[in-house]
Amino acid sequence: MKKLLVVSALSASVFAGSASALTVDQSVSWVQKTAAGVATSLSGATTAGSLVYDIAQTPLNDVNNQPSYRVDFSITGPATIAGFTFDHTEWQIGTINFAGGSATSSNPGGSVISTLSSSTNSIVGTTLFGSQLVTSAQSVATAGGSFTGSPQLANPTISLTDATTTFLSGWLNNNALNLFALATALDSFTSDGNSASTFVNYSQFAIQARHVYNEIPTTQVPEPAMLGLMGLGFAAMGATRRRRQA
Repeated sequence: MKKLLVVSALSASVFAGSASALTVDQSVSWVQKTAAGVATSLSGATTAGSLVYDIAQTPLNDVNNQPSYRVDFSITGPATIAGFTFDHTEWQIGTINFAGGSATSSNPGGSVISTLSSSTNSIVGTTLFGSQLVTSAQSVATAGGSFTGSPQLANPTISLTDATTTFLSGWLNNNALNLFALATALDSFTSDGNSASTFVNYSQFAIQARHVYNEIPTTQVPEPAMLGLMGLGFAAMGATRRRRQA
Protein backbone atom coordinates (compact mmCIF):
# COMPACT_ATOMS: atom_id res chain seq x y z
CA MET A 1 0.00 0.00 0.00
CA LYS A 2 2.84 2.39 0.79
CA LYS A 3 4.46 1.74 -2.58
CA LEU A 4 1.15 2.44 -4.31
CA LEU A 5 0.85 5.78 -2.56
CA VAL A 6 4.43 6.70 -3.48
CA VAL A 7 3.89 5.92 -7.15
CA SER A 8 0.59 7.82 -7.19
CA ALA A 9 2.22 10.89 -5.65
CA LEU A 10 5.09 10.64 -8.14
CA SER A 11 2.66 10.45 -11.00
CA ALA A 12 0.70 13.48 -9.75
CA SER A 13 3.85 15.58 -9.41
CA VAL A 14 4.93 14.72 -12.95
CA PHE A 15 1.68 15.44 -14.74
CA ALA A 16 0.32 18.43 -12.77
CA GLY A 17 1.64 21.84 -13.85
CA SER A 18 2.02 24.79 -11.46
CA ALA A 19 0.60 28.30 -12.09
CA SER A 20 2.49 31.57 -11.51
CA ALA A 21 1.61 35.27 -11.76
CA LEU A 22 2.82 37.68 -14.43
CA THR A 23 2.88 41.45 -13.85
CA VAL A 24 2.89 43.80 -16.85
CA ASP A 25 3.49 47.55 -16.42
CA GLN A 26 1.10 49.81 -18.33
CA SER A 27 1.27 53.34 -19.66
CA VAL A 28 -1.33 55.85 -18.48
CA SER A 29 -2.75 58.65 -20.63
CA TRP A 30 -3.77 61.89 -18.94
CA VAL A 31 -5.65 65.03 -19.90
CA GLN A 32 -5.85 68.19 -17.85
CA LYS A 33 -9.26 69.83 -17.71
CA THR A 34 -10.80 72.89 -16.13
CA ALA A 35 -13.11 72.51 -13.16
CA ALA A 36 -15.98 72.58 -15.67
CA GLY A 37 -14.50 69.63 -17.56
CA VAL A 38 -13.12 71.51 -20.57
CA ALA A 39 -9.83 70.07 -21.82
CA THR A 40 -6.81 72.38 -21.70
CA SER A 41 -3.74 72.18 -23.91
CA LEU A 42 -1.94 69.92 -21.43
CA SER A 43 -2.04 66.16 -22.03
CA GLY A 44 0.35 63.26 -22.34
CA ALA A 45 1.14 59.73 -21.26
CA THR A 46 3.38 58.22 -18.62
CA THR A 47 6.10 55.72 -19.37
CA ALA A 48 5.10 52.21 -18.36
CA GLY A 49 6.57 51.37 -14.97
CA SER A 50 7.41 54.96 -14.01
CA LEU A 51 6.06 57.16 -11.24
CA VAL A 52 7.02 60.74 -12.01
CA TYR A 53 5.59 63.83 -10.29
CA ASP A 54 5.40 66.06 -13.34
CA ILE A 55 1.82 65.58 -14.50
CA ALA A 56 -0.21 68.76 -15.01
CA GLN A 57 1.56 71.08 -12.61
CA THR A 58 -0.48 74.26 -12.93
CA PRO A 59 -0.94 77.33 -10.72
CA LEU A 60 -4.31 77.10 -8.98
CA ASN A 61 -7.04 79.69 -8.91
CA ASP A 62 -8.98 80.33 -5.72
CA VAL A 63 -12.68 80.33 -6.64
CA ASN A 64 -14.67 79.85 -3.44
CA ASN A 65 -12.72 76.68 -2.67
CA GLN A 66 -14.08 74.96 -5.77
CA PRO A 67 -11.89 72.63 -7.85
CA SER A 68 -9.44 74.76 -9.80
CA TYR A 69 -8.58 72.05 -12.30
CA ARG A 70 -8.76 68.31 -12.70
CA VAL A 71 -6.79 65.56 -14.43
CA ASP A 72 -8.42 62.54 -16.05
CA PHE A 73 -6.30 59.38 -16.20
CA SER A 74 -6.89 56.44 -18.56
CA ILE A 75 -5.03 53.20 -17.89
CA THR A 76 -4.31 51.09 -20.96
CA GLY A 77 -6.52 48.00 -20.87
CA PRO A 78 -5.13 44.49 -20.45
CA ALA A 79 -3.85 42.75 -23.55
CA THR A 80 -4.32 39.07 -24.36
CA ILE A 81 -1.21 37.06 -23.47
CA ALA A 82 -0.93 33.46 -24.63
CA GLY A 83 -0.79 31.01 -21.75
CA PHE A 84 -2.11 33.52 -19.20
CA THR A 85 -5.48 34.81 -18.04
CA PHE A 86 -6.03 38.39 -16.86
CA ASP A 87 -6.74 38.59 -13.13
CA HIS A 88 -6.80 42.23 -11.97
CA THR A 89 -5.45 45.75 -12.40
CA GLU A 90 -3.30 47.48 -9.78
CA TRP A 91 -2.42 51.16 -9.58
CA GLN A 92 -0.94 53.69 -7.23
CA ILE A 93 -1.15 57.46 -7.28
CA GLY A 94 0.66 60.25 -5.52
CA THR A 95 0.29 63.98 -5.02
CA ILE A 96 2.54 66.87 -4.12
CA ASN A 97 0.79 70.03 -2.91
CA PHE A 98 2.38 73.43 -2.38
CA ALA A 99 0.95 76.48 -0.60
CA GLY A 100 2.44 79.85 0.25
CA GLY A 101 1.88 83.58 -0.05
CA SER A 102 2.39 87.08 1.27
CA ALA A 103 0.50 90.32 1.89
CA THR A 104 1.87 93.85 1.66
CA SER A 105 0.43 97.00 3.20
CA SER A 106 -0.01 99.91 0.83
CA ASN A 107 -0.71 102.36 3.66
CA PRO A 108 2.14 102.23 6.17
CA GLY A 109 0.52 104.91 8.27
CA GLY A 110 -2.33 102.75 9.51
CA SER A 111 -3.05 99.65 7.43
CA VAL A 112 -3.39 96.45 9.47
CA ILE A 113 -3.10 92.93 8.11
CA SER A 114 -4.73 90.68 10.69
CA THR A 115 -4.72 87.20 9.12
CA LEU A 116 -3.12 85.48 6.17
CA SER A 117 -3.58 81.83 5.16
CA SER A 118 -3.13 79.59 2.14
CA SER A 119 -3.97 75.94 1.46
CA THR A 120 -3.82 73.53 -1.44
CA ASN A 121 -5.94 70.41 -1.56
CA SER A 122 -6.02 67.46 -3.95
CA ILE A 123 -8.56 64.65 -4.15
CA VAL A 124 -8.14 61.46 -6.18
CA GLY A 125 -10.73 58.79 -6.84
CA THR A 126 -12.22 56.27 -9.22
CA THR A 127 -15.17 58.60 -9.85
CA LEU A 128 -15.14 62.36 -10.26
CA PHE A 129 -16.57 63.30 -6.86
CA GLY A 130 -16.96 59.99 -5.05
CA SER A 131 -15.05 56.87 -4.07
CA GLN A 132 -12.20 59.13 -3.10
CA LEU A 133 -8.83 57.58 -2.52
CA VAL A 134 -7.12 60.65 -1.08
CA THR A 135 -8.92 62.54 1.67
CA SER A 136 -8.43 66.18 2.51
CA ALA A 137 -6.57 65.38 5.70
CA GLN A 138 -4.03 63.30 3.81
CA SER A 139 -3.33 65.63 0.93
CA VAL A 140 -3.80 69.22 2.05
CA ALA A 141 -0.90 71.68 2.31
CA THR A 142 -1.65 74.64 4.55
CA ALA A 143 0.47 77.70 5.23
CA GLY A 144 -0.71 80.14 7.88
CA GLY A 145 0.42 83.30 9.61
CA SER A 146 -0.87 86.42 11.32
CA PHE A 147 0.08 90.03 11.92
CA THR A 148 -1.63 92.49 14.23
CA GLY A 149 -1.04 96.10 15.18
CA SER A 150 -0.05 99.19 13.21
CA PRO A 151 2.94 98.64 10.90
CA GLN A 152 6.00 100.67 11.84
CA LEU A 153 7.90 100.18 8.57
CA ALA A 154 7.08 101.48 5.13
CA ASN A 155 5.05 98.95 3.11
CA PRO A 156 5.57 96.03 5.50
CA THR A 157 5.12 92.56 3.99
CA ILE A 158 4.00 89.42 5.78
CA SER A 159 5.18 86.21 4.13
CA LEU A 160 3.93 82.73 4.87
CA THR A 161 6.28 79.83 5.43
CA ASP A 162 5.96 77.66 2.33
CA ALA A 163 4.15 74.37 2.98
CA THR A 164 4.52 71.18 0.95
CA THR A 165 2.84 67.83 1.50
CA THR A 166 3.19 64.55 -0.38
CA PHE A 167 1.00 61.47 -0.51
CA LEU A 168 1.53 58.07 -2.11
CA SER A 169 -1.27 55.53 -1.99
CA GLY A 170 0.70 52.35 -2.53
CA TRP A 171 -0.57 49.62 -4.84
CA LEU A 172 -4.36 49.25 -4.93
CA ASN A 173 -6.31 46.45 -6.55
CA ASN A 174 -9.72 47.46 -7.90
CA ASN A 175 -9.49 47.06 -11.71
CA ALA A 176 -10.03 50.80 -12.25
CA LEU A 177 -9.18 51.89 -15.79
CA ASN A 178 -10.16 55.54 -15.26
CA LEU A 179 -9.15 57.81 -12.39
CA PHE A 180 -9.83 61.45 -11.64
CA ALA A 181 -7.83 64.03 -9.69
CA LEU A 182 -9.11 67.38 -8.45
CA ALA A 183 -6.96 70.29 -7.26
CA THR A 184 -8.23 73.21 -5.19
CA ALA A 185 -6.72 76.31 -3.60
CA LEU A 186 -8.13 78.34 -0.72
CA ASP A 187 -6.37 81.62 0.13
CA SER A 188 -7.49 84.46 2.35
CA PHE A 189 -6.29 87.52 4.22
CA THR A 190 -7.99 90.31 6.14
CA SER A 191 -6.98 93.94 6.48
CA ASP A 192 -8.48 97.42 6.55
CA GLY A 193 -8.57 97.45 2.76
CA ASN A 194 -5.16 99.04 2.16
CA SER A 195 -3.26 95.84 1.46
CA ALA A 196 -2.61 93.50 -1.45
CA SER A 197 -1.82 89.78 -1.37
CA THR A 198 0.00 87.29 -3.55
CA PHE A 199 -0.47 83.54 -3.13
CA VAL A 200 1.26 80.58 -4.76
CA ASN A 201 -0.54 77.25 -5.01
CA TYR A 202 -0.02 74.22 -7.18
CA SER A 203 -0.56 70.47 -7.23
CA GLN A 204 1.38 67.74 -8.99
CA PHE A 205 0.19 64.21 -9.65
CA ALA A 206 1.92 60.93 -10.37
CA ILE A 207 0.43 57.59 -11.35
CA GLN A 208 1.66 54.09 -12.07
CA ALA A 209 -0.40 51.11 -13.24
CA ARG A 210 0.06 47.43 -13.98
CA HIS A 211 -2.01 44.38 -14.92
CA VAL A 212 -1.63 41.02 -13.19
CA TYR A 213 -2.11 37.75 -15.05
CA ASN A 214 -2.27 34.15 -13.87
CA GLU A 215 -0.52 31.41 -15.81
CA ILE A 216 -2.81 28.74 -17.22
CA PRO A 217 -1.75 25.38 -15.68
CA THR A 218 -0.42 22.98 -18.29
CA THR A 219 -0.04 19.20 -18.29
CA GLN A 220 3.62 18.31 -18.49
CA VAL A 221 4.79 15.37 -20.60
CA PRO A 222 7.12 13.15 -18.54
CA GLU A 223 10.66 12.63 -19.78
CA PRO A 224 11.81 9.11 -20.89
CA ALA A 225 13.91 8.68 -17.76
CA MET A 226 10.93 9.46 -15.57
CA LEU A 227 8.79 7.02 -17.57
CA GLY A 228 11.42 4.35 -16.89
CA LEU A 229 11.29 5.00 -13.15
CA MET A 230 7.54 4.82 -13.18
CA GLY A 231 7.72 1.55 -15.11
CA LEU A 232 10.00 0.10 -12.47
CA GLY A 233 7.57 1.22 -9.81
CA PHE A 234 4.66 -0.49 -11.48
CA ALA A 235 6.73 -3.65 -12.01
CA ALA A 236 7.59 -3.73 -8.34
CA MET A 237 3.94 -3.38 -7.46
CA GLY A 238 3.10 -6.32 -9.74
CA ALA A 239 5.80 -8.52 -8.24
CA THR A 240 4.61 -7.72 -4.72
CA ARG A 241 1.05 -8.64 -5.64
CA ARG A 242 2.13 -11.99 -7.18
CA ARG A 243 4.12 -12.92 -4.08
CA ARG A 244 1.10 -12.24 -1.87
CA GLN A 245 -1.15 -14.37 -4.10
CA ALA A 246 1.38 -17.22 -4.04
